[in-house]
Amino acid sequence: MVDYAAIQHKIDVGLGKAGAKLGQPYTGYRITSAASGDFPSGWTVQETGVPIFRRRVSITALEDAFQYGGGIWYDLIGDMEPFLLGDVFLSTDPAYDPGVSYGAGAQQVVGSTYELNGFAFAWHAPVQTPIGGRIDRRGQIFRAPETPTTYGTGGDGSTSWRQAMDAANPLVLASGAFAFVDRALNMPASFVPLGISAISRPPRGENFKPDVPGMPGLPRYFAYLPYLPGYEAASGDRIETEDGARYVVVDPYRQEQGVTGSQLALERMIDQAA
Repeated sequence: MVDYAAIQHKIDVGLGKAGAKLGQPYTGYRITSAASGDFPSGWTVQETGVPIFRRRVSITALEDAFQYGGGIWYDLIGDMEPFLLGDVFLSTDPAYDPGVSYGAGAQQVVGSTYELNGFAFAWHAPVQTPIGGRIDRRGQIFRAPETPTTYGTGGDGSTSWRQAMDAANPLVLASGAFAFVDRALNMPASFVPLGISAISRPPRGENFKPDVPGMPGLPRYFAYLPYLPGYEAASGDRIETEDGARYVVVDPYRQEQGVTGSQLALERMIDQAA
């Protein structure tokens, strides 16, 4: 009988040796029972200076049932044996210095930016190269309450779904788990890591005419989120990124085996701030 675990261990060790020669340094973060608040400051640091070389791979090579996803995926050339699916890695390579480092000035612009250079650990199957999903920014997630809002003092006691939509509840990380919290508690939504890719701005077609002649359709985007304990994306969830852009989830898909995490089709409702 083939000892696949022993073989994968050797593969991981070999990838670690290659990563030590070719890889850039990363810091790995994990959601533990002590994790609360925003990524990355509220997550637990697992290891620093992890050398990993990432190489883009086609989605057709992955165990992924979301056929029309727009995410970016990587082969991870490094020793991923100490890490778990859902761990998130951010590059810590210093600013560009020829022959020394390849951070700002080589892989991202110099100066302030909301974008991140990282990935989430998504797949570690036997006799396979580990897989990561691109992470390039942070966002906050909101969901409308499940019951309509009741008008209180000064009102007539009636309920309104519109008021409920305007009072969406924030997703908050506390003690290692995510949950939606009543907006009345005035708790800020926790920032989570995600990767966003543009898909298209599809025409309305014959069945759905524009409201105004020549009006373009809503731009479509794709988002990848690592596994977030306690959160399962739903249609209608709203995502707001740090640059002020706002998206609505129209097609959520989540995998807890194979390539793990949430893959979301989005419509962008508000562009980023100028």
